[in-house]
Parts: sequence; structure tokens; C-alpha cells
Amino acid sequence: MMPAYFAISPDGKRVAAGAQTGAAFVFTAEGETQRLTGHTAAIRSIGFAPDGKRVYFLSGRADPQQIFNLSLEGGEPVQVTKSPLDVNAFILSADGKTFAFAAEVFPDCKEADTLTCTEKRLAELAKKKTTGKLYDQLLFRHWDTWKDGRRSHVFTTPVAGGAMKDL
Repeated sequence: MMPAYFAISPDGKRVAAGAQTGAAFVFTAEGETQRLTGHTAAIRSIGFAPDGKRVYFLSGRADPQQIFNLSLEGGEPVQVTKSPLDVNAFILSADGKTFAFAAEVFPDCKEADTLTCTEKRLAELAKKKTTGKLYDQLLFRHWDTWKDGRRSHVFTTPVAGGAMKDL
């Protein structure tokens, strides 16, 4: 099994790796392997907390995809973010208190909460009976996605929970 993503612990003695199968592992310098999760949802990104005692990762085990944390001592992963949209990427601040994360939003949303505005607009679009799209220029399709007017924005949120701020 090929790891999808990996991160090196702050002390440089361990490597955490996530896989498309949903499993996460920690490998030690001594050659030991510790399986952290066995859920079927893919792990898209993984990183250590600054103290090296827990890992944070992106997973689709929640819908939409969110950031989870898991103690290296065991237990179940805990959902950290509660974004109404998929969290597509994240990074943890050096002090371990704040996440910066990316989410696809409609840039013309005028509400203070761009995430909620985008969620509402997507729900309205899903209710429409027509699914056709009119394109006036190419490239309208990129690999396996369709452009729908959303753009990736960077948000911040405290690790302990709280408001999500669109930067």
C-alpha cells in the first residue's frame, strides 16, 4: 500500500502516513509501525501537532470533508473543523493554536460568512431541474471536475474551535 501523504514528527523520529484506503500509520526510526485508523475514507493530508503527541488529518469520514485529530496514544479521531463545505487542504500554525485551510467558495458572495453563503447557493443549484451548462470559452473541463464559478479561498480557525475567518 502506497501512502498518499506523510509528515515528519517535530523531533524527527517518526513519520505519519495516510492512505487512500483510510488507514493512517506512524513509522518510527526503530522500524516499528503503529496503525492509527482503519476507517475506509481516504486520508488526504496529515500532520503532527507541535508537541508530536497527536496527528491532524483531512478525511471524508464526515460529509463534507473535515480536519480530524487523533492522539498517538490511541482512541478515536475527533472532528476539529465544522465547515459547511469540504476542507481541501490545511496547515497548522507553529504554535499549534490555529489552522489555515482552503475551501472552494463563490467569490461574489456578499454575506459576511462566505462558507455559509456558498453552501446556500450550492443547495439552490442542486434543487434546479436543469443541469445543462453554457460555456463560452475553453477549457471548461479540467480532468474530472467542472468549473462552477467557485474559487479556492484561505480561511483560518482556532484549533480549539470558533469562528472561521475568510482571508
